[in-house]
Amino acid sequence: PWAVIGAKTFDLERHHIQGMEYLDRAIINDPKNTTAYLWRSIGWAALGFIEAAINDVNTCLELDPNYENCRRHLAEWQLIAGNADLALELFQVSAERGFYGSDGVFAHALMKRGHRLAVALNIWRSQGDDRSYPAKIMLDAREFPERDHSQGLTKFLNWLESKGEKKEDWEEELVLLGAYEYASPRGFGNHWIWQEENKTFRQSPYFKPLVREIGLPDYWREKGFPPMCRPVAEDDFECE
Repeated sequence: PWAVIGAKTFDLERHHIQGMEYLDRAIINDPKNTTAYLWRSIGWAALGFIEAAINDVNTCLELDPNYENCRRHLAEWQLIAGNADLALELFQVSAERGFYGSDGVFAHALMKRGHRLAVALNIWRSQGDDRSYPAKIMLDAREFPERDHSQGLTKFLNWLESKGEKKEDWEEELVLLGAYEYASPRGFGNHWIWQEENKTFRQSPYFKPLVREIGLPDYWREKGFPPMCRPVAEDDFECE
């Protein structure tokens, strides 16, 4: 994503760590810059510092209680923090006010509470008129992320090919189906790796190379590790 801060733009996907420094300066220069708080919260979440992410979107909402994108991200960060009931309450508030971006983030929590129909309807709404979308495959992957979804993966890849879709545009779905090799470093866009349903990915051989390519371990060693990760020896780490 490109963040627009004041009269400038910054490529947050290519320059994650530098992007955080840029956002720090933006907030120092304008402590009421709600968009800077929002983007910095997204950066904190991608780095694994969920409490810091929560603090920034709380500040955003204190400055502007109607900034629904901040509320929606607060819901996501609370979900990652393990506060699923609060997260869904916050997400419902935004949805009732007409803001429902990134609904799929909450699918696993809704599934665990028996709301399979709501998730199915959301999946179909997000796909518009495309009735060829393999919704059942993704419903199963979101409800039971720990299972073997290799057969569903084959069908999903066939669907992508039939539509001429790029695999990198569907990395979160492919990771849920067990195709971890399609996860790509996207800086601020990689906060999905901390979601509960992606725990199996974090324990896979693909996780460490991804976060190393983003530059997270170097940042952690300099600034401190997030609660779900810890250093191992001098040059290794592990995450829950």
